[in-house]
Amino acid sequence: MQTIRKNDIDFTNLFKLPNQGSFGEVFTDGQTCYKMFKKCYSSERIAKKFMDMENINIPELILPNAVIINEDGGFDGYTMKYFQNSETFFHHFSSTRYVDANDILEATKRASKILRSIHSENIILCDFSFENLLINNKGEIKLCDLDSCRYKKHLSWFISTTTNLYYRSLNNVSPTFDMNLDRQSLLLSLIEELYHGLVLTMEEYDVLSDKIKTLKQIRTLFYKVLNNPNNPVPYLDEVIVDNDHYIIDRNLQVSSERARKNDYRIR
Repeated sequence: MQTIRKNDIDFTNLFKLPNQGSFGEVFTDGQTCYKMFKKCYSSERIAKKFMDMENINIPELILPNAVIINEDGGFDGYTMKYFQNSETFFHHFSSTRYVDANDILEATKRASKILRSIHSENIILCDFSFENLLINNKGEIKLCDLDSCRYKKHLSWFISTTTNLYYRSLNNVSPTFDMNLDRQSLLLSLIEELYHGLVLTMEEYDVLSDKIKTLKQIRTLFYKVLNNPNNPVPYLDEVIVDNDHYIIDRNLQVSSERARKNDYRIR
Protein backbone atom coordinates (compact mmCIF):
# COMPACT_ATOMS: atom_id res chain seq x y z
CA MET A 1 0.00 0.00 0.00
CA GLN A 2 1.22 3.46 -0.88
CA THR A 3 2.57 5.74 1.87
CA ILE A 4 2.15 9.52 1.83
CA ARG A 5 3.96 11.95 4.11
CA LYS A 6 1.67 14.47 5.79
CA ASN A 7 4.11 17.31 5.08
CA ASP A 8 3.75 16.64 1.34
CA ILE A 9 0.00 17.37 1.41
CA ASP A 10 -1.00 20.97 0.62
CA PHE A 11 -4.08 21.39 2.81
CA THR A 12 -4.64 24.94 1.50
CA ASN A 13 -5.84 23.39 -1.76
CA LEU A 14 -8.25 20.99 -0.05
CA PHE A 15 -11.90 21.46 0.91
CA LYS A 16 -13.00 20.32 4.37
CA LEU A 17 -16.07 18.12 4.13
CA PRO A 18 -19.07 18.67 6.46
CA ASN A 19 -20.47 16.06 8.85
CA GLN A 20 -17.12 15.13 10.40
CA GLY A 21 -16.75 12.19 12.77
CA SER A 22 -15.68 12.33 16.40
CA PHE A 23 -12.09 11.23 15.85
CA GLY A 24 -11.06 12.81 12.58
CA GLU A 25 -11.52 15.36 9.82
CA VAL A 26 -12.00 14.66 6.11
CA PHE A 27 -10.68 16.82 3.28
CA THR A 28 -10.92 16.44 -0.49
CA ASP A 29 -9.45 17.85 -3.68
CA GLY A 30 -12.48 16.64 -5.65
CA GLN A 31 -10.94 13.29 -6.54
CA THR A 32 -9.35 11.96 -3.36
CA CYS A 33 -10.43 12.13 0.29
CA TYR A 34 -7.88 12.61 3.06
CA LYS A 35 -9.06 11.41 6.44
CA MET A 36 -6.88 12.91 9.18
CA PHE A 37 -7.13 11.63 12.74
CA LYS A 38 -7.17 13.95 15.74
CA LYS A 39 -4.58 11.81 17.47
CA CYS A 40 -1.77 9.62 16.18
CA TYR A 41 -2.29 5.88 15.82
CA SER A 42 0.12 3.00 15.25
CA SER A 43 0.91 3.23 11.54
CA GLU A 44 2.07 -0.36 11.44
CA ARG A 45 -1.11 -1.81 12.93
CA ILE A 46 -3.55 0.16 10.76
CA ALA A 47 -1.47 -0.12 7.61
CA LYS A 48 -1.26 -3.91 7.95
CA LYS A 49 -5.04 -4.15 8.24
CA PHE A 50 -5.51 -1.99 5.17
CA MET A 51 -2.96 -4.04 3.21
CA ASP A 52 -4.74 -7.26 4.16
CA MET A 53 -7.97 -5.77 2.78
CA GLU A 54 -6.54 -4.64 -0.56
CA ASN A 55 -7.89 -7.61 -2.56
CA ILE A 56 -11.47 -7.30 -1.29
CA ASN A 57 -13.79 -6.50 -4.18
CA ILE A 58 -17.09 -4.98 -3.08
CA PRO A 59 -18.07 -2.11 -5.42
CA GLU A 60 -20.09 -0.34 -2.70
CA LEU A 61 -17.16 -0.34 -0.26
CA ILE A 62 -14.73 2.60 -0.35
CA LEU A 63 -11.41 1.04 0.61
CA PRO A 64 -8.36 3.04 1.75
CA ASN A 65 -5.68 3.32 -0.94
CA ALA A 66 -2.80 5.00 0.92
CA VAL A 67 -1.71 5.67 4.51
CA ILE A 68 -0.58 9.09 5.69
CA ILE A 69 2.36 9.23 8.11
CA ASN A 70 3.92 12.11 10.02
CA GLU A 71 7.62 12.96 10.30
CA ASP A 72 8.00 10.52 13.23
CA GLY A 73 6.51 7.64 11.25
CA GLY A 74 3.20 7.68 13.15
CA PHE A 75 -0.08 7.03 11.39
CA ASP A 76 -1.99 10.31 10.87
CA GLY A 77 -4.67 9.16 8.45
CA TYR A 78 -5.36 7.63 5.07
CA THR A 79 -6.71 8.43 1.62
CA MET A 80 -9.65 6.98 -0.27
CA LYS A 81 -11.54 7.76 -3.45
CA TYR A 82 -13.96 10.68 -3.21
CA PHE A 83 -17.61 9.68 -3.77
CA GLN A 84 -18.84 12.55 -5.91
CA ASN A 85 -21.95 14.55 -4.94
CA SER A 86 -22.63 12.45 -1.87
CA GLU A 87 -23.63 13.05 1.73
CA THR A 88 -24.23 10.86 4.75
CA PHE A 89 -27.53 9.05 5.17
CA PHE A 90 -28.05 10.96 8.41
CA HIS A 91 -27.73 14.37 6.76
CA HIS A 92 -29.53 13.36 3.56
CA PHE A 93 -32.68 12.24 5.34
CA SER A 94 -32.63 14.82 8.14
CA SER A 95 -31.91 18.07 6.32
CA THR A 96 -35.40 18.70 4.90
CA ARG A 97 -38.67 19.23 6.74
CA TYR A 98 -40.63 16.56 4.87
CA VAL A 99 -39.25 13.09 4.10
CA ASP A 100 -40.95 9.97 2.76
CA ALA A 101 -40.34 7.05 5.10
CA ASN A 102 -40.16 4.80 2.04
CA ASP A 103 -37.02 6.63 0.84
CA ILE A 104 -35.30 5.90 4.16
CA LEU A 105 -36.49 2.29 4.19
CA GLU A 106 -35.46 1.56 0.61
CA ALA A 107 -31.99 3.03 1.19
CA THR A 108 -31.67 1.01 4.41
CA LYS A 109 -32.73 -2.14 2.57
CA ARG A 110 -29.94 -1.62 0.03
CA ALA A 111 -27.49 -0.84 2.83
CA SER A 112 -28.45 -4.13 4.48
CA LYS A 113 -27.62 -6.01 1.28
CA ILE A 114 -24.24 -4.26 1.19
CA LEU A 115 -23.73 -5.33 4.80
CA ARG A 116 -24.34 -8.94 3.74
CA SER A 117 -21.55 -8.64 1.16
CA ILE A 118 -19.21 -7.11 3.73
CA HIS A 119 -19.95 -9.89 6.22
CA SER A 120 -19.28 -12.48 3.49
CA GLU A 121 -15.68 -11.20 3.55
CA ASN A 122 -15.58 -11.70 7.35
CA ILE A 123 -15.44 -7.95 8.01
CA ILE A 124 -17.19 -6.67 11.15
CA LEU A 125 -17.72 -2.92 10.80
CA CYS A 126 -18.25 -2.19 14.54
CA ASP A 127 -18.57 1.57 13.97
CA PHE A 128 -21.60 1.30 11.68
CA SER A 129 -24.31 3.93 11.38
CA PHE A 130 -26.05 6.37 9.06
CA GLU A 131 -22.97 8.60 9.51
CA ASN A 132 -20.70 6.37 7.39
CA LEU A 133 -23.24 5.31 4.80
CA LEU A 134 -23.09 7.70 1.83
CA ILE A 135 -25.72 8.39 -0.83
CA ASN A 136 -25.16 10.54 -3.92
CA ASN A 137 -27.50 12.60 -6.10
CA LYS A 138 -28.19 9.52 -8.26
CA GLY A 139 -29.26 7.46 -5.26
CA GLU A 140 -26.13 5.29 -5.35
CA ILE A 141 -24.90 4.05 -1.96
CA LYS A 142 -21.42 3.39 -0.64
CA LEU A 143 -19.89 2.72 2.75
CA CYS A 144 -16.73 4.39 4.03
CA ASP A 145 -14.64 4.66 7.23
CA LEU A 146 -13.09 1.22 7.61
CA ASP A 147 -10.39 2.23 10.09
CA SER A 148 -12.56 0.95 12.96
CA CYS A 149 -13.52 -2.40 11.45
CA ARG A 150 -12.43 -5.87 12.56
CA TYR A 151 -10.84 -8.09 9.95
CA LYS A 152 -9.02 -11.38 10.48
CA LYS A 153 -6.57 -10.83 13.36
CA HIS A 154 -7.08 -7.04 13.33
CA LEU A 155 -9.26 -6.00 16.26
CA SER A 156 -11.09 -2.79 17.13
CA TRP A 157 -13.24 -1.59 20.02
CA PHE A 158 -14.94 1.45 18.45
CA ILE A 159 -18.70 1.54 18.00
CA SER A 160 -20.99 4.24 16.64
CA THR A 161 -22.43 7.02 18.81
CA THR A 162 -25.94 5.63 18.41
CA THR A 163 -24.93 2.11 19.42
CA ASN A 164 -22.70 3.37 22.22
CA LEU A 165 -25.52 5.38 23.80
CA TYR A 166 -27.76 2.32 23.57
CA TYR A 167 -25.24 0.13 25.42
CA ARG A 168 -24.66 2.83 28.03
CA SER A 169 -28.37 2.68 28.83
CA LEU A 170 -28.08 -1.05 29.61
CA ASN A 171 -25.94 -0.46 32.74
CA ASN A 172 -22.54 -2.17 32.42
CA VAL A 173 -23.43 -4.39 29.46
CA SER A 174 -20.62 -4.50 26.90
CA PRO A 175 -21.20 -5.17 23.21
CA THR A 176 -20.19 -8.42 21.59
CA PHE A 177 -18.11 -7.60 18.53
CA ASP A 178 -19.73 -9.88 16.01
CA MET A 179 -21.90 -9.58 12.90
CA ASN A 180 -25.02 -9.25 15.02
CA LEU A 181 -23.59 -5.99 16.40
CA ASP A 182 -23.58 -4.54 12.87
CA ARG A 183 -27.18 -5.63 12.31
CA GLN A 184 -28.14 -4.11 15.68
CA SER A 185 -26.43 -0.86 14.71
CA LEU A 186 -28.32 -0.64 11.43
CA LEU A 187 -31.64 -1.27 13.19
CA LEU A 188 -30.93 1.39 15.82
CA SER A 189 -29.82 3.87 13.13
CA LEU A 190 -33.04 3.26 11.19
CA ILE A 191 -35.23 3.81 14.24
CA GLU A 192 -33.28 6.94 15.21
CA GLU A 193 -33.69 8.34 11.69
CA LEU A 194 -37.43 7.66 11.51
CA TYR A 195 -38.17 9.05 14.97
CA HIS A 196 -35.27 11.48 15.41
CA GLY A 197 -34.30 9.66 18.58
CA LEU A 198 -34.67 6.39 20.43
CA VAL A 199 -36.19 7.80 23.62
CA LEU A 200 -39.74 6.65 23.03
CA THR A 201 -42.81 5.58 24.90
CA MET A 202 -44.66 2.62 23.47
CA GLU A 203 -47.44 5.04 22.51
CA GLU A 204 -45.01 7.23 20.57
CA TYR A 205 -43.65 4.24 18.70
CA ASP A 206 -47.14 3.00 17.92
CA VAL A 207 -48.32 6.34 16.47
CA LEU A 208 -45.81 6.14 13.64
CA SER A 209 -45.99 2.36 13.28
CA ASP A 210 -49.70 2.71 12.54
CA LYS A 211 -48.65 4.61 9.42
CA ILE A 212 -45.48 2.66 8.45
CA LYS A 213 -45.95 -1.08 7.92
CA THR A 214 -42.25 -1.89 8.45
CA LEU A 215 -42.32 -0.39 11.94
CA LYS A 216 -45.33 -2.46 12.89
CA GLN A 217 -43.57 -5.57 11.56
CA ILE A 218 -40.36 -4.98 13.54
CA ARG A 219 -42.03 -3.63 16.69
CA THR A 220 -41.41 -6.81 18.72
CA LEU A 221 -37.89 -7.15 17.33
CA PHE A 222 -37.00 -3.57 18.29
CA TYR A 223 -38.25 -3.90 21.86
CA LYS A 224 -36.42 -7.21 22.29
CA VAL A 225 -33.17 -5.59 21.20
CA LEU A 226 -33.64 -2.62 23.52
CA ASN A 227 -34.20 -4.93 26.45
CA ASN A 228 -31.60 -7.59 25.65
CA PRO A 229 -28.65 -7.01 23.28
CA ASN A 230 -28.09 -10.76 22.98
CA ASN A 231 -31.25 -11.15 20.94
CA PRO A 232 -30.35 -11.85 17.30
CA VAL A 233 -31.25 -9.25 14.68
CA PRO A 234 -31.97 -10.29 11.08
CA TYR A 235 -30.64 -8.44 8.06
CA LEU A 236 -33.15 -5.65 7.56
CA ASP A 237 -33.69 -6.41 3.86
CA GLU A 238 -35.59 -9.45 5.14
CA VAL A 239 -38.13 -7.38 7.09
CA ILE A 240 -38.49 -4.01 5.34
CA VAL A 241 -41.82 -3.73 3.52
CA ASP A 242 -41.77 -2.47 -0.09
CA ASN A 243 -43.69 0.68 -1.07
CA ASP A 244 -44.06 1.70 2.57
CA HIS A 245 -44.87 5.36 1.95
CA TYR A 246 -45.59 7.91 4.66
CA ILE A 247 -44.57 11.58 4.72
CA ILE A 248 -42.82 12.51 7.98
CA ASP A 249 -42.87 16.14 9.13
CA ARG A 250 -39.60 16.79 10.97
CA ASN A 251 -41.08 19.87 12.66
CA LEU A 252 -43.37 17.57 14.62
CA GLN A 253 -40.48 15.50 15.95
CA VAL A 254 -37.95 16.03 18.70
CA SER A 255 -34.61 16.91 17.12
CA SER A 256 -31.99 14.16 17.07
CA GLU A 257 -29.58 16.50 18.90
CA ARG A 258 -32.01 16.83 21.82
CA ALA A 259 -32.79 13.12 21.78
CA ARG A 260 -29.12 12.19 21.96
CA LYS A 261 -28.76 14.05 25.25
CA ASN A 262 -30.97 11.41 26.87
CA ASP A 263 -30.35 7.72 27.46
CA TYR A 264 -31.47 5.60 24.53
CA ARG A 265 -34.17 3.58 26.21
CA ILE A 266 -37.91 3.16 26.35
CA ARG A 267 -39.41 5.54 28.93
